[in-house]
Amino acid sequence: MARTILAGHPGSPGSGVGRLLWIGGQSNGKEHLHTTRPSGRDRVPPDDVQAEERRLMDALEAAAIELDALARETAGRAGPEIGAIFEAQGMFARDPGLIEPAVAAIRGGETAEAAIDRVAAEQAETLAGVDDPYFRERAADLRDVGRRVLDRLTGRTRPDLHHRDGTPAVVAADDLDPSAVAGIRPELVSGLALAAGASCYEAARLANYAGGLVVMKRGTATVSAKELADAVTSDHDTTTEHWSQERPPQGRRLDSQRS
Repeated sequence: MARTILAGHPGSPGSGVGRLLWIGGQSNGKEHLHTTRPSGRDRVPPDDVQAEERRLMDALEAAAIELDALARETAGRAGPEIGAIFEAQGMFARDPGLIEPAVAAIRGGETAEAAIDRVAAEQAETLAGVDDPYFRERAADLRDVGRRVLDRLTGRTRPDLHHRDGTPAVVAADDLDPSAVAGIRPELVSGLALAAGASCYEAARLANYAGGLVVMKRGTATVSAKELADAVTSDHDTTTEHWSQERPPQGRRLDSQRS
């Protein structure tokens, strides 16, 4: 059993102990998932375009209804600020700015799966590049919506975020959707280690709703320029005398056992 050390930056106070549960990569990011219809076709014949549009619209509406229900549930249990995250996601699922380009892609021959995956990813990447923290955080929400719609179209289910034998888990992932965090079973998960996705502040808020989980930013992918500068300054001030002892600046470490 190999020992795994994940170096990162603390996102919330506290400590969590558990067996590492690594969640694999997601679709709907910089590398898009190339999906085909169950029949195996990767292009839609002209005669099937209308039916393909209907598949997309049905999946979008189903996703919106799920998100509306999640917004009400989280608002009732954790307050309106948390519920508003999923209310906004429901609005994304009904937004013509997302729907119309996806429909146009279908009319150009793409499958519903490929269309929503590509359009949601491209729009999320655009939001992530905006010089405004609010809009950058919405990029994770848009990716979440795109993946949810894709799940409805493909029949794909999301992985369990806990060990089936009941052992406490520390969940590590490159990217974890906000709605997935909100659905975590707190009695089975003691911490999260994320490298991308929502801001660590938003992940911590959602994790606290789920059950007071400890959150860590894995690596430097989600560390802002200011956080990085502050960390370097702090490390220099407190460890200058140890600089020659092979101790590079780093945040809190999370030690786990990979099963």
